[in-house]
Amino acid sequence: MRKVMIADDEPKIRAGIKALVEGFDLNMTVCTEARNGIEALQKIEESSPDIVLLDICMPRLNGVQFLKMLREKNQNCMVIIISGFDDFEYAKEAIEYGVGAYLLKPLVEKELYDALNSAEKKLRKREAEEDFLQIMNYEKGGVGEANQGAMVHKARKYMCEHFSKPELDLTHLAKELNSNPAYISRMMKREMGMPFKDFLIKLRIASAVELMKDKRLSIAEIAERVGYGSQHYFSAAFKNIKQVSPSEYRKELLHGEAEES
Repeated sequence: MRKVMIADDEPKIRAGIKALVEGFDLNMTVCTEARNGIEALQKIEESSPDIVLLDICMPRLNGVQFLKMLREKNQNCMVIIISGFDDFEYAKEAIEYGVGAYLLKPLVEKELYDALNSAEKKLRKREAEEDFLQIMNYEKGGVGEANQGAMVHKARKYMCEHFSKPELDLTHLAKELNSNPAYISRMMKREMGMPFKDFLIKLRIASAVELMKDKRLSIAEIAERVGYGSQHYFSAAFKNIKQVSPSEYRKELLHGEAEES
């Protein structure tokens, strides 16, 4: 299932777009939403969406600035621009950053469907090309399918040793392994049954649980030690895994240890 992010500062517009996206027969789900450009960049790193529906006139960081920073981070998600005005120069500048489509508000349902369908086809084509090139590189190097598992093993080992680095993301990992981010992502999901981001979060949360046993450490310090620059995002990730907040979990953990002693 393809993951879609909606970036728009209007809650009603986000809700309407989400209903349309998930109502289409395209096997897509809205994985996250953002209210401004800065938040959108953060959410992309956390959720790794395949497609971004982006309002070009968001606060804090407009669409073109967002696209520039997105490409500088080597994020290859497909972007569909949504704009409230027909500005040719703006559209031209956005397209230079590889935008898949430029849609005008109010959104026409068929136009959104066609843009998403086109994005899906482009993603499939790009993935097939990346897989082919990666396989060719492996064969030239004298390694085959068995070594794909070895690469995943190397990826896991590197992540286990460096998960506390805030800069660790799929692009960083791929660079360390001299490979392609999208290819590593698919290989990890195939071999491990979970994508890169989920595995990284589980590593960080597992380490955080161990650190919680040290009463001298605050939740903010624990968050920093396991690779989160923001306590807010750490708490959200922790609650998503453990179903309770870090503070609540620590209280239960220390209470249980006290009863055992």
